[in-house]
Amino acid sequence: MFLKGSRLLKASTLLRLFKYSVYLLLCANVAMFFLEEAEASLHTLNTGFSIFDVFESFVMTIDTASWVVLLLIFELETYVLEDEVIRGRTKRLLTGTRVVCYFLVVYSFYGYCAKVYQLYQSQPISQTSTCAAELEGFSYMFEMDEYEILERENCLDLQLETESSRLNVLGHNKTIVTSDAILAAVKKLAWVDVINSVTWIIVVVLLEIDVLIELSKTERRGAVAALNKMSKGVCYSILLAAAVYWGVSGELLDFWDAFLWIVAFIFIELNIFKWHEEIQQHRQEADSLLN
Repeated sequence: MFLKGSRLLKASTLLRLFKYSVYLLLCANVAMFFLEEAEASLHTLNTGFSIFDVFESFVMTIDTASWVVLLLIFELETYVLEDEVIRGRTKRLLTGTRVVCYFLVVYSFYGYCAKVYQLYQSQPISQTSTCAAELEGFSYMFEMDEYEILERENCLDLQLETESSRLNVLGHNKTIVTSDAILAAVKKLAWVDVINSVTWIIVVVLLEIDVLIELSKTERRGAVAALNKMSKGVCYSILLAAAVYWGVSGELLDFWDAFLWIVAFIFIELNIFKWHEEIQQHRQEADSLLN
């Protein structure tokens, strides 16, 4: 019996270490997205840009950082802190932080939509080559958020298509050109960002409903919980499909980040399941005392 308990304790410790390793890797992804978008901003931001332009240029960094904070809040509420602790000042602090993060997440969704809008505002240009003299000094987009300045030395290497399109980035003055084939691929990736963003927003709303269900005494909570569980299943399927698409498209950082997020929220789901069992046990004990 002692040996069995020791094995269970060891397994629980390893699982907890794995969980927090995933959380740390997600924090590292915030830094990786920042470095990627900081490099891209050298091409997308120009003099006279506003705070909204900066937000749009660093939308992945802000979005991921906000989700990391929300993840930690869910971890605190569903696993680390006892229910009696989440009151007063602690509850107000968690609620205030959650509201700020939700605002940033929703605004990030707007940022992804704005990026899609900008891509569809591209106009064909008359030049038949990316090496036309008029384009020297412009930025060439060869992948999503990947740019290089067009110069005589690198122009021929970047000439992947004979026809190019010019992208006028909203709120910025610098012109970005890219081939039609790359533009079409980037549009698809941008739409996946939008779908992924709104799906995660739905997931977190469903998780909030889970929390309310656990605290509710309504007799219909079983039916609501079943519907909620089915809805989350659909959402996680969409998120998994988005991760696979990023992997197939060669967007390895996006694929890795999506994989980690799915794993992280599986742990949150397990926390809620365990929390549900504890609440049910307390209710049964209370009922037995009353009877």
